[in-house]
Amino acid sequence: MKVKNILPLFALMLLASCGEKKEITHLPVQSEQEGRWGMVTTDGEVVFEDKFENAPSVPRNERFLVQNKEELFEFYTVEKEPRKIGTVYRTAMDFVNEVTAVAEPDSVIKLIDKDGDVVLRLDQINDKDVEQVTEAYDGAFIYADETEAYGCIDTKGKVLIPAEYEFLSFLGDGYLLGKPKTLLPEGERRNPYWIMNLKGEKLGEVNMMKYDGVGSELIDGKYLQVYAYDGEVPKYGLIALDGTEKLPLSEAISNIQSSCKDMFVFSSGELYGLMNVEGEVLIPAKYKHLYFMSGERLMAFDEEYHGKIIDVEDNQIGTYGNYVHLYPESKYYGNNALVPIADNQWTFVNKEGIEVGERHWYQAGGLGYQSFVENDYCDPKELFEWLKVRENGIDGLTFSSMSEEVQARETDIFYDNIGKNTGFRKKYRNRDILVDIYMSGNLKARRGGVWKHTNATPICFEVSFIDDRIDVPSCWKAAQEMLQKLGKKKVEVSGPFEVYQVNEDTYAVAKRGPESVYFYLCKASALKKVLNDDLCEE
Repeated sequence: MKVKNILPLFALMLLASCGEKKEITHLPVQSEQEGRWGMVTTDGEVVFEDKFENAPSVPRNERFLVQNKEELFEFYTVEKEPRKIGTVYRTAMDFVNEVTAVAEPDSVIKLIDKDGDVVLRLDQINDKDVEQVTEAYDGAFIYADETEAYGCIDTKGKVLIPAEYEFLSFLGDGYLLGKPKTLLPEGERRNPYWIMNLKGEKLGEVNMMKYDGVGSELIDGKYLQVYAYDGEVPKYGLIALDGTEKLPLSEAISNIQSSCKDMFVFSSGELYGLMNVEGEVLIPAKYKHLYFMSGERLMAFDEEYHGKIIDVEDNQIGTYGNYVHLYPESKYYGNNALVPIADNQWTFVNKEGIEVGERHWYQAGGLGYQSFVENDYCDPKELFEWLKVRENGIDGLTFSSMSEEVQARETDIFYDNIGKNTGFRKKYRNRDILVDIYMSGNLKARRGGVWKHTNATPICFEVSFIDDRIDVPSCWKAAQEMLQKLGKKKVEVSGPFEVYQVNEDTYAVAKRGPESVYFYLCKASALKKVLNDDLCEE
């Protein structure tokens, strides 16, 4: 199952949009090009240098992540000689809370503490498999279950909000934004978003008949951005937590970016300025880009993307006016900020814009914020059920499906859209599954000068389990069990095949290779081609 991760960057915005967050105490730095990475405090003091080949994450709760040579994640302590904690993980989440979510290779999601010890297995919640943990904040986690519904738990696994939402995201300050999964009758109206607290209590809703979209960053702890399109240009405004209007939609606001306290960066056309929640313009929209470094400092860029530090009254801080527009954005964590004075030259400055310390760094920022963990457990038996392998078809398509319905599932551009085969790719817990479909005739034919779909139907479905993360012996055993489940009689054949007759006109076939398994469901007319490996030949 692939669950939507609608706002992958939002948790980072919550943690760093305004700067000066106490949990950020260290920053990853690279001293020279192609050099190893180290760590400094937010005051510029070197903790360690040249330790890691790959970039570490920004530490939280004195723990940071780094990827090893196998691209698996490892946690380390922030000290002169970093200590590895726990094991290796396929996916892992930064230590935003006192415990964090991880998934070891071929394992379910777990919560671990700062020593790397497992405190809770998140295999199921309310009898449903946990597929993803998508956000962490406020001592809680948002998760998605096997039905693609989102809910919220605390760090002990207690359900705070049941998995009854098609979308759920933290707003900060103990609030969440959710969209109920129970849909209203189609065409009646667009379903509203709910503004809730961590108890799941509804405080207000966002009227999606009035608005086209809603932001996900709480401004001043009280307001949420909303927008609606007038033609191709959006108008932005603010609503309160109870859903009432605070700042009407305005043509003067075509976007709302980061916020701090009661102020937010807005754009008018392609230029950015600063406004407060009362709609008062503090800095006119005149900068090419603008973002908060702290509650009193912003980085402002001109048309040439030369940056300078300004205060909320648009006064330049310091004399340097040529900072570079790079990611990550520079923030004041305490008294100092790490800023780029050239493409590959970072240094610390204080709140007066004066350089502090003598060290310059080639690169800063490190590994991006890790806010997403996915169940990595794979039982090959589940693959066949997940693919909905039935005696008359696979994954909702059947031998009666017409060419237009079949080709609508196509996902890979290498298929000939008028030939006799097509297919699609699916992903099960980060494992690629390929489904090829061979048709009774061409998918399209030229009629009246245009190409139109034909009445061709499938004669064979081929499922390729070729991902190297799928265990071949286990997959082969699961394929054999599926053959026996579907088939009424085993057919003796030679070679690497096993064949069962499903009914008078349908056969199920499994083929084992040295590093892969293939499963076929085919019409009797296609069986010979399957056994001769010439399905594509005409």
